Amino acid sequence: MKTIYNISIKLMKWGLSLASFIGHSKSKLGIEGRKNTFEYLSKNEVKKHHPIWFHISSLGEYEQALPLIEALKKQHPQKKILVSFFSPSGYEMKKNDPLLDFVVYLPFDEKKSVDKWYQFVNPSLIVFVKYDLWYQFLSKGNTLNIPKILISATFRKNQIFFKGYGSIFREMLGFFNHIFVQTASDLSLLKTINITEVTVAGDTRIDRVAQIRNQVQNFPKVVNFLNGQKACIFGSTWESDEKVIENF
Repeated sequence: MKTIYNISIKLMKWGLSLASFIGHSKSKLGIEGRKNTFEYLSKNEVKKHHPIWFHISSLGEYEQALPLIEALKKQHPQKKILVSFFSPSGYEMKKNDPLLDFVVYLPFDEKKSVDKWYQFVNPSLIVFVKYDLWYQFLSKGNTLNIPKILISATFRKNQIFFKGYGSIFREMLGFFNHIFVQTASDLSLLKTINITEVTVAGDTRIDRVAQIRNQVQNFPKVVNFLNGQKACIFGSTWESDEKVIENF
């Protein structure tokens, strides 16, 4: 299974490189951005700070990490935070965020790059958000005995973790010292594959939504556009969501 996984990583890398070559803008941002990751880590001497490393897939998952990042900054202001993104949608929006000490693209999950990553980062704690799990990164962190947690995780019975051929993905979950899940159902599912270091903590995105709701903001362009009419605004919707919204 590990051989298949490693081949799939190479195929993904080649696929994104090809998409970048033929002009796919998002793929090009990711491929070009990753070329600068290690130079950035070296230039900023990240490893001497032993940062808390958050890995986040994209911008949506960042909203789930943000309440924890803010709490850490408040309680431990001396501690540096490194955030890695897989997707350009997260990196491009947050690369200059003053709340974050270091922001980079995560290299592809290949052994040579992973070994180099830990040499350049030397994290004191690893935090993965929701579902964007990478075997080589987690395995190496486990070998180095670096504490690892997964937050805002949620699971469904039909996911590969719970399939007979999903051993490598179950192994990834086992690398975490603790997993914080969203619901009791998530907890029950993990018990079926003998993952027991689990706490039901809810969805941190709820904390973020509540926080935003309490912040008074004015958007003059929107107010002028509506001209006194009421409006309901939806973001990050799927086509299936929009069918329901239209009926509503």
